[in-house]
Amino acid sequence: MRGVRTSKTTVDLCIRLREAGWSLGEICTTTGIAKTTVSSIVRLVILSEKQKRTIQQKLNLVRIKTNTKRRGISRPHNRPSIFPNSITPALIECVAHFSFDGSLRGSTSSYYNRSTNLINRQQLLVSRLFGLSGKVICYPNDIYRLNYYSVELTNILISYRAQIFENISSCSLAWKQTFLRAFFDDEGNIDISGSRRRVRGYQRNLDRLVLMRELLTQIGIRSSIDQQGWCVVITGYDNLLLFQKLINFSHGIYMNPKRKNSRYKSRVEKRSLLKKALVSYQKRSLERKISL
Repeated sequence: MRGVRTSKTTVDLCIRLREAGWSLGEICTTTGIAKTTVSSIVRLVILSEKQKRTIQQKLNLVRIKTNTKRRGISRPHNRPSIFPNSITPALIECVAHFSFDGSLRGSTSSYYNRSTNLINRQQLLVSRLFGLSGKVICYPNDIYRLNYYSVELTNILISYRAQIFENISSCSLAWKQTFLRAFFDDEGNIDISGSRRRVRGYQRNLDRLVLMRELLTQIGIRSSIDQQGWCVVITGYDNLLLFQKLINFSHGIYMNPKRKNSRYKSRVEKRSLLKKALVSYQKRSLERKISL
C-alpha cells in the first residue's frame, strides 16, 4: 500500500530470498508485498547466470501450465459476448468478407481492404453479431487490416463459413445477393477499355469461382470463368445491367490508381464506372441506328 513503510525485517528477508535465487513473483507471494516494491528493494542484488537460468525455467513452466489450461480459450476481453441464433444476411456478409479478402487462422481473424467504408462496415457487423472490438492497422501501401485476436471467434467463423458455402446455392435471392455483393466489393473491378466492358471478380480458388458463376446464373446473370486470370467475368449489356440492378458495388469503393497497370490516375468509384459502361452501350446502340 502506498505510504506504508516496509519494515527492516521484511526488507532483509526480501534481499536474502533474492540472493538465494528466488524470482520476484515467489518473493511477492511469500512476503505479501507488491512486485514494484520488491523490485525496488532487491534491485542491487546481482544474480549469477545459473540463478537467472533457474528463474527463467520456472517462469517457462508456469507459462506452459497456464497456456495448457486455457488452450482454445481467449482472454476474457477477447471472447464473444453475443452469439447469433441463426444464419442471417448480416452474418453471411460478415463471414463472406473474412473469406474473400481476409483470413481465419488460429487465434486471429483478419480482414484486409483499402476502403475505410468496408473496414468500418465489417467492424460494425462483428460488433453487432459477436460483441467484439477489433484492432485496425494501416500499412504504407494504404491497405487496412482489421484484426480480432479471439480463438472462439475464429472457430465460430470457420464453422459458419463451411455452412454458408455449402448451402448458399439453395438460399433465397436476397441472401445470394448479399453474398455476391460482398464478393464483388472485396475482389471485383470494372474494366472499360476500347469496346470492352466487363465486370470481373477475382479469387485464386477454382471451386469458389465455380460457385460464383453458379450463383450468378441462378439470378439470371450469364458469366464465364477465366482460369488463367483466376476470375469470373461478366460481359454484355443485359448481364451488366442486371448486375447493376441486383448486386452492384457498394458506395465508397474505388478503383486503385496506385497499381502499376492501372488505367486510372485518380480515385474513381466502381459503381460510377459501371454506370458509365452501361451508358456507353446505349450511346453506341444509338449511333448504329443513326448510321443505318
